[in-house]
Amino acid sequence: MDKNESFKDIVKPPPAMVCKTWNPWIPNKLDIILNPKELQLKVLQSTRIQRLIEETAKTDNRKPEDVQNEVAKLLLEIGFTRSLPTIRSLGVILNFFITRICQGLYVNQTSVKHLKREVHGNPVLYLPSHRSYADFILMSYVCFTNQIEIPGIAAGMDFHGMAGMGEILRKTGAFFMRRSFINDKLYFTTFKEYVHKLMTIYHSGVEFFLEGTRSRSCKSLPPKIGLLSMCLEPFLMGELPDVTIVPVSISYDKPLEEQLFVYELLGVPKPKESTKGMLKAFSILSQNFGSIYFDFGQPFSVKEYLNGRVERFKHAIEPAHVQTLSKDELKVINSLAYDVVNFQQDKIIITVFNLMCFCFNFYKFKGKSLSLELLCEEITSLQRIFRTFGAHLSLNFKNKELRKEISDALQIHKNILCLKNGNLELVTSTVDFHKIDKGRMKAHKLSNKVMIQSVPIFSLQLYLNPCLHWTAPHAMIILILKKFNKPNISPDTIFPEYLRLRSLFQLEFVLHPEKAQQEFETVISHLCTVRIIHLNSNTLSLNSSQCHLADQLMSILAPFISCYLIGIDTILMEFSKPYMNFNEKQILVKVQINTESFLLQKTKHIHPYALSLDSISLLLQSLTNLGCLEKKRNGKEILFTSSIDKLNDIKDLLVNYCPILNYDYLYYTTDMELLVPKL
Repeated sequence: MDKNESFKDIVKPPPAMVCKTWNPWIPNKLDIILNPKELQLKVLQSTRIQRLIEETAKTDNRKPEDVQNEVAKLLLEIGFTRSLPTIRSLGVILNFFITRICQGLYVNQTSVKHLKREVHGNPVLYLPSHRSYADFILMSYVCFTNQIEIPGIAAGMDFHGMAGMGEILRKTGAFFMRRSFINDKLYFTTFKEYVHKLMTIYHSGVEFFLEGTRSRSCKSLPPKIGLLSMCLEPFLMGELPDVTIVPVSISYDKPLEEQLFVYELLGVPKPKESTKGMLKAFSILSQNFGSIYFDFGQPFSVKEYLNGRVERFKHAIEPAHVQTLSKDELKVINSLAYDVVNFQQDKIIITVFNLMCFCFNFYKFKGKSLSLELLCEEITSLQRIFRTFGAHLSLNFKNKELRKEISDALQIHKNILCLKNGNLELVTSTVDFHKIDKGRMKAHKLSNKVMIQSVPIFSLQLYLNPCLHWTAPHAMIILILKKFNKPNISPDTIFPEYLRLRSLFQLEFVLHPEKAQQEFETVISHLCTVRIIHLNSNTLSLNSSQCHLADQLMSILAPFISCYLIGIDTILMEFSKPYMNFNEKQILVKVQINTESFLLQKTKHIHPYALSLDSISLLLQSLTNLGCLEKKRNGKEILFTSSIDKLNDIKDLLVNYCPILNYDYLYYTTDMELLVPKL
C-alpha cells in the first residue's frame, strides 16, 4: 500500500448527515442539467424509441398511442428519481446501523481526491466489486459523505419488488433492470435507450456490478459484459469523445451475509428479498462485523485503453441506433472487463483474519496444530510476502499490535475460529440442520452429518478466497516445478504446463484470458524476490530453504483441484455414453452425491469444498470453453454432451498433482468450546 494513501473512518454523527450542505462534485458537467423526469422524456422522444413504437404498432396491429403508453410505463418501472430528503434520511439510518454493527467505514481519502482531480468532462462508469447486498447502498453513502454526485445505480428487480424499499432505493438513484429480457424487444430496446441517454445527456455517471451478481464465495466472479457493452456503445458509435471508468474496491472484515453464503454454496436456497426479511435482519444489531473498506481505483480513459484496437470511424456510415457492436468490439470489451475486475482485486484489503485463515488452513492441511506464538510468526512472514506481491493489508494502516489484531479478529469471527488450550481451532457449527427444508435444496439433499462437517470448512474458505488473487498463479507455478522435480529447468519448459493448468482455472480465479505470458513473468519475478525459487542463467530451481513457504502457497489450490477432479470423474462415470445429453442440475446433484460419499468414507484427496455449487458451475463453463463439453440449447434448456478423450486428458493432468499435494483433510465432528482469550 502506498504510504501516501490515507484510509479514514467517514461515519459521522446523525446531525452532521441531516444538516450537511449538499454541493457535490459533478464528474460530467453539461450545459443542461436534466432532472430524472426530463431524462425519461428524452428517452421516450428519442429516434430509437419512436422507431420502436412505429414498428411494434405495425407488427402487433396496435395503436401507436397504446405502444407509447406501454413504453412510458416501462420507463417508470426502470427509471430512478431523486429525493435529497430521502437520501439524508437513509444516510441517518445507515449511520445507525454502521455504528451499531461495524467498527468503522474506512475510505481511502487519497483516492477520493485523485478522483475529483483527474475525472472531468466525460461520462463516468463506477464499477465496484460485489460482495454484499449492502454494496450499492454503501456506495451512495460514500459518495454523499464525500460530496460526489450520486450516480445512477443499476439494481435488480428483486429490490424493486420489496414493499416500500424499492421506492426508497429509486429515490436514492437506483434504476431497475430485469434479469432476462433479451427476447422482449420492447423492454430490451427501452432499457438500452435509457442507458444510452444516461451516458450521453445525463451528468451523474452510472454505477453497476460487472460480475452481475454478488460473489457468494468472497472472490471475484468472471465479468458479464452486457450492461458494460450498452454503456460503451455510444462511445464506440462515435457519439461520445470518451468514457472514464473508475474501478471501486469494497472489502469487508465480515460480510453481512457470511452464513447465507455458506448455505447457498452448499445448495440451500437464499431467502427471497423482501421488506419483511429486511426487518428480520435487525437481529444482526447484536453482532460485530468489524470494518468496511472503500477504495476508488485509478480512473482510466476508454479511448486510451482501446487506442488502435477498434476502428470507430466505420460506424459513421449509418445512424447509431440502427447498428450493433461487432464480435471484435465485444471481444475487446470483454478484455477491458477482465482488466477492471483485476483492478478491483488489486485494491481489495487483505485483513489479519484472511492471513489467520491462510495459516490455519495450511497447518490443518499438514495435520499440525497452530499455537498463538507460531501464528504471530507466520502472519509476520505472510505480511512480507503479500506486500511483495502487491497486496493491500489492513495491518498497514491500523496502528495496532499484532496480538491485539488477532484478538479482535477472533471476537469478530468467533463462529469460525477460536483459541483452545493455546492452539487455534475450528469452531463446530451449532446450526440445527434438521430445520432446513431439504426438499428445496438446489442440488443433492446433503446429510446432516456432511453439513455439520462442511459448514465450518466452507466458512473458513470464504476468508481464504480473497487471497487467491495474490497466490493462485504463484501456487500453480510452484506445483508445476514440484511435478517436474528437477533443478535448473527452463521457464519455456514449464510455461506450456502453466497454460494448461491456467486455462482450466481461468474462470475460477478470474485470470485475464489475454495476459498469460505477462502474468507468468510477473509471478516468476515475485517468487524470485521472496526466494522461493532461484533464477540462474535463465533456469529455475526451487529453493530448498523455503519449502515451508512454497508448500503454504501451494496448499491453497487443494480445494479446487479436488472439486474439479471429482467433477470430471463424475461426468466420465455418469454421462460419458455416446450422444448422451445432460443438464447442469444433473451434474450438480451427481457431483454432490459422489463428494458426500467420499467424505463419509474419508477418501484421500477429497476436500469438502468440492460440494460448492459455484465451483462446479464454473468447472462446467471451463470444460465447455476447453472443448471437453459441447453446449447446445433445447428450447429453454441448456444441454451438454461430453468429449471422453479431452476429459481424460484433463483428469490425467489433475491426477498427477494429487500426490504432490498429498493431503488428507481432517474432520471436525466434535463440539468445541468457544474460547476467545485476552491476548
